[in-house]
Amino acid sequence: MAAWHHAAARFVRQQTGLNTLTVTVNIGSTRVATLCYLVALPPSTVAAFALTALAFEAVKGTSGLWLGLLLNIVPALVAGLLVFAIAARWLSQRGWFLPGWSAHGRRASPLYALMLLVLVIVARGWRSPDFWMVAQIPLWTGLAAFGGLVCDAFLSRHRSTPVHMLPNER
Repeated sequence: MAAWHHAAARFVRQQTGLNTLTVTVNIGSTRVATLCYLVALPPSTVAAFALTALAFEAVKGTSGLWLGLLLNIVPALVAGLLVFAIAARWLSQRGWFLPGWSAHGRRASPLYALMLLVLVIVARGWRSPDFWMVAQIPLWTGLAAFGGLVCDAFLSRHRSTPVHMLPNER
């Protein structure tokens, strides 16, 4: 238990003469990490839309197939990488980011489910010309989730120590 909790309980005992009952809920670190990733999905989507809009605004008046593909893919992917790197660091600082592929699979399961949903949506609608008028919504959301998957997979594979324990950040 945290030191502040013991200090608070001691203060309550001194002031009231009552002994406090402490109830702790122990949920697994994987569940906390999964919940954290679910909470990080909306901000990563908003960041993907914002970065993509900024990128399109920066090259306004320029056109080309490859430029359009890059502008639709790269900013959303970078947004996902950044937001989920922040989420992974937050989890790691609390000891909830467990390295390894099995922990990655459990932690990133909402991202895999979202990617599957986006693939189904795109596969069902890609032939319709009307679909591409709103395709950025699932596409950018899916790319942000894919950025989170890439970030989490990289950290799961390459980190045997928590992110906050890196030598250059002590």
